[in-house]
Amino acid sequence: MIGGFAGGIYAGIMGVNAYVFMTPGLITLPMWINPNNTGNLQNLLNAMIAAGIAAVVTFVVQLFMGIDESKQVK
Repeated sequence: MIGGFAGGIYAGIMGVNAYVFMTPGLITLPMWINPNNTGNLQNLLNAMIAAGIAAVVTFVVQLFMGIDESKQVK
């Protein structure tokens, strides 16, 4: 959730817009391209940066928090 928050803050500050209503994913990356100005890929770039920020922050937070293996079911 912290990673999603960090990526969402970046996307909000940069004004990232989805131009089609669909579930975000790798195969649906074109949803971030403005259909009225297909030569400008800045929105797509900002969406990918936001996803990268979310992934990296999540990874770093998980490294610091760790997993308590003694509580896991065996």
